[in-house]
Amino acid sequence: MAFPPRNVPKPAPGPKLLNGNVPSRGRNKKTVAPRSRAAPYSAIPPRRTSNLDRRTREYLTPAEVEKLLQASSKVGRHGARDRTLILLAYRPGCSDAAGVGG
Repeated sequence: MAFPPRNVPKPAPGPKLLNGNVPSRGRNKKTVAPRSRAAPYSAIPPRRTSNLDRRTREYLTPAEVEKLLQASSKVGRHGARDRTLILLAYRPGCSDAAGVGG
């Protein structure tokens, strides 16, 4: 014996398409901060200065490396390891043309 169908609610209709897209309900809209009266337009950020303007060189001198090596052996309990790591980082960057041999 077959049972009569229960009162099942109909599913809600799908969203109506607007130009082929589902319209936004306002949840995904980005909020824009109001502009102040003092600066109605956003200021242009300053141009990036070149590295040459900021500093004259981008390497350590041999005297600076020696100071760094001496300081690394005095600070902490891993002085030998730190000294070796500094040497490993510094020595491959040295060139004989600059008068620094290794």
